[in-house]
Amino acid sequence: MGLLNKNCFIVTSAMQTRTDSSATIDRWLSTLHTIDSINARIKNAHIILVDMGADVMPRQFLDGYFPENVQFVWLNNHPHVKQVSIDSTKVAIKMAGLYKIDGKTQEELIAWLDLGYIKNMTETWAINHILETHDLSIYENVFKLSGRYFLNDNFDIKTFKGPITFKPQAVRDDKSINFVSIMWGFKGSTFDKFKELWKNTYKYMLKQYNEHSKVIDIESSIYYGFNILQHEKDLIHFTKSLGVSGKVNNENNKIIKQ
Repeated sequence: MGLLNKNCFIVTSAMQTRTDSSATIDRWLSTLHTIDSINARIKNAHIILVDMGADVMPRQFLDGYFPENVQFVWLNNHPHVKQVSIDSTKVAIKMAGLYKIDGKTQEELIAWLDLGYIKNMTETWAINHILETHDLSIYENVFKLSGRYFLNDNFDIKTFKGPITFKPQAVRDDKSINFVSIMWGFKGSTFDKFKELWKNTYKYMLKQYNEHSKVIDIESSIYYGFNILQHEKDLIHFTKSLGVSGKVNNENNKIIKQ
């Protein structure tokens, strides 16, 4: 596989969710669009579709719709994913007493914290699981792309120059950097190091939630998990453009480009 498929894409999705079941068809179509956008721009890519939704999509939504270069990894019923869903409610109720957001009721705050915990902890663990169970060193390039986004005409594989490539999103008050989490990439030759640093990121997030009751997300955790200050010059490349687009979750359904 490594000889024919020089490029691998890890596509994360949650086509069925317990909080937004009415949007399943929309999420399914978005994921198909993600796959199509990869195949339209990268020849012979190997795509690992990692689904963490509330349940496995019915067979009638799979057969004949997804191309042969897609490998499904269904983590919907994995004990860890189930446990995250259980823990999220407990964490949200505990943390709701420590935070206040103007315009949100206590119930809305709990729901927001609950969803944030599920999204961030499930995705971070799922990627860690793929890194632990797949040998991605056989590929020249490995990319992660969120299933509700798609490659646009600005995508250029040459943009991902470094052993590891991230796009900075914002500089925080403490001078740390938020990174775009919808897409990033690394060279297969850097696989072992990337796996180590991603595990650090997952552990950092767990510690912030469990020991410090701190609201944390993937975007801000990468900076600490990857020890950016130490590795910025020799290991990590910052890019200004990823060449992806996607729909923002707001009432205007705004399309953004990264």
